[in-house]
Amino acid sequence: MTQIIQTPKQQTYLAKLLDYDYTIEYRSGSGNAAADALSRVPPQGQCLTLSFPTFEFLGTLYASLLQSPGFLDMRNKVRTSPNDYPDYTIHRDLLFYHNKLWLPSDCSFIPSLLEEFHSTLLGGHTGIAKTFRHLHANFYWEGMHRDTHRFVSQCTTCQKTKYETKRAVGLLQPLSIPSGIWEDISMDFIIDLPPSHNYTTILVVVDHFSKGAHFGTLPPPAHRVQGHTPLYGHRLQAPWVPSKHCIG
Repeated sequence: MTQIIQTPKQQTYLAKLLDYDYTIEYRSGSGNAAADALSRVPPQGQCLTLSFPTFEFLGTLYASLLQSPGFLDMRNKVRTSPNDYPDYTIHRDLLFYHNKLWLPSDCSFIPSLLEEFHSTLLGGHTGIAKTFRHLHANFYWEGMHRDTHRFVSQCTTCQKTKYETKRAVGLLQPLSIPSGIWEDISMDFIIDLPPSHNYTTILVVVDHFSKGAHFGTLPPPAHRVQGHTPLYGHRLQAPWVPSKHCIG
């Protein structure tokens, strides 16, 4: 140890090495293959790139606006009479309403905007309110909310994958337990049977208390026009009238 210790880090390692009996021997790189493989890593090339977004849709949008008579007419009005349209401004030959790009309602680029702000990765198939809010932050046209509502409602992907965001209907309310016969009844029709004496329908009435049943024959249109009329008619000839519930 003839080398002069100068740095604090060398002092720290020297204090740790003094407790050991060791010998330092030099070995060339060709003789120490393991150390040579780690210390002599071949240089690797680097590729530095610079990327920035390009708004290509502005060129397509501007080309579609030049073919829209509504946009050209509105832009000419704002240019000739700017005091009559204080909420409108013109920047780079584009018309802005409250700092939002103004589009005519018949612009052919509107479906592409709805597709971009709803169906792409940028939109993420958000709901009507979020899609409209993202669009309204940059664009404006008459009937914008109506078009957004129609587009999102007709989106096939949303209809297949999303659930209905409606309020829960709550629990079913069971009927009260009947205390007597023919208080609660249910009725149904067995239709389109082979005709028998010009009757093709059977009316089935079941009592919930006794589970008793009555059957009556009916003509074909009975269950379609006034299904409740034969309930008190002469066909069943039953001495009962439901006093609480009648479930059809």
